[in-house]
Amino acid sequence: MKQHLDRWLIVAAVLIIVLVVLGLSELLGGAAPPPLALPDTTAAAPVGPLDGAWVVGPGSQAGFRLNARLLWLRTEAVGRTEAVSGTMVVAGGRATAATVRVALSDIHVGGPSLAPTYRGAPLDRSPSATITLERPLALHATAPMTARLAIDGMTREVTFTTHWRRDAPRLQGAGVLDVNLSDWGITLPRGSAWIRSLANRGTAEFLLVLQPSTAGIHRAGA
Repeated sequence: MKQHLDRWLIVAAVLIIVLVVLGLSELLGGAAPPPLALPDTTAAAPVGPLDGAWVVGPGSQAGFRLNARLLWLRTEAVGRTEAVSGTMVVAGGRATAATVRVALSDIHVGGPSLAPTYRGAPLDRSPSATITLERPLALHATAPMTARLAIDGMTREVTFTTHWRRDAPRLQGAGVLDVNLSDWGITLPRGSAWIRSLANRGTAEFLLVLQPSTAGIHRAGA
């Protein structure tokens, strides 16, 4: 009788653990999406010249990625938005001017509800982030990019690796930038740190899909 009861207690404990893990997995939102990168599909042959004015178009995305922990489970908190705009000028096969803006207020945070706050304000009330090309950029398959990243009046020079390719009339670019949140006045939510927490360091990532601009080269980069 006692052995039978012990067996059922063990089974019940295992079921409870399974249910807790499944519940936490659901709360975590499942597996985090992979980093933004160039599509893994085969690009079509280039159409039209590379030199000229380009504008950021549909399909562009940007966001952030932070390591997260909920109890003993580790995952990633990932924010994404398609509210990305900007322009680029290409001359001699190199980008000579470019400005990209990301509306932080439109970032949707997946996974656990662990969105960071910006100087005490929730993420959905934060300003936009702007990245401006600092030096000419050779649009090779892999190229280092030096730019100025500005958030709410704070500006820093950043250098990171980017990837580029032509796909029919489009120009596609992707990159990942290491970010220390405290450098930008971004604070993490307080609360029960033993239940959930976020890392102070993370990455900002983007995928740009640029189209030839019909507004003229003199307006690109404005």
